[in-house]
Amino acid sequence: MEWEYKTITSADNPLIKMIAGLNDKKNRDKEGLFYIEGRFNLEEALKNSIAIKYVLFTEEGLLNELPASAAFKNAELVLINPQLLKKISRVDSPHGIIAVAEKPCINEDDLPLGKNPLIVIGDNIRDPGNVGTIIRSADAANADAVVLSSNSADVFNPKVVRSTGGSIFHLPVVNGCDLKSFIKRVKKNKGIRIIGASAKGKTDHTKVDFTLPSAIIIGNEALGISKEIEALCDETAAIPIPGKAESLNAAVSCSILLYEAVRQRCSKK
Repeated sequence: MEWEYKTITSADNPLIKMIAGLNDKKNRDKEGLFYIEGRFNLEEALKNSIAIKYVLFTEEGLLNELPASAAFKNAELVLINPQLLKKISRVDSPHGIIAVAEKPCINEDDLPLGKNPLIVIGDNIRDPGNVGTIIRSADAANADAVVLSSNSADVFNPKVVRSTGGSIFHLPVVNGCDLKSFIKRVKKNKGIRIIGASAKGKTDHTKVDFTLPSAIIIGNEALGISKEIEALCDETAAIPIPGKAESLNAAVSCSILLYEAVRQRCSKK
């Protein structure tokens, strides 16, 4: 396919400066944009109707990374050199393509929950890699949604987007939620049980009934679930640690609880 594109060679170009600025949350919020790296993630975004505004690629990216998709009809295509690509991306060896997309706005009150919902809630998850892995695990476990507190890492942080492996485009992810009010609403209106992951939990995670409508809360990497959120939990689940490790990684704990829910729900069918 023949592509119509323009070429940018200068790091002082306003478009390059704007896109490089999207590494900072304040600029993502100001512009209402975020960027997506690599062909696979871009293809997943296109499949899920994410609005793409710009696609930047190197000559190698043009040959190997650019998907042949009519969805680019509303996007501006730009050829850049590898040095400009590295100026934008924070990874050591960036893929040959970066797309800039409009941030989808998902309201926690409009989540498309099924008859037996399974939700993941992140309470002050600060590490972008953990946030990305939690979203990816939730997607793999067929959870209905991921809801993140306002003090968690920004969903549109490039590291979060990369680490989801495309999963951020597969399920609703609420960015910056008032957890206390949200939890109260879903308990009252949806009958969802709130299960907090805690090293000091009162119930072994295999004894928690995840076959019921459930929300799994994962707390901060160092501090765990905040006291005001733990007070709203119907149950706290503990994962045994027979070894010498002090604790499990937040994203690992989330994955274990999600797959216990998958095991129980599959066994019930």
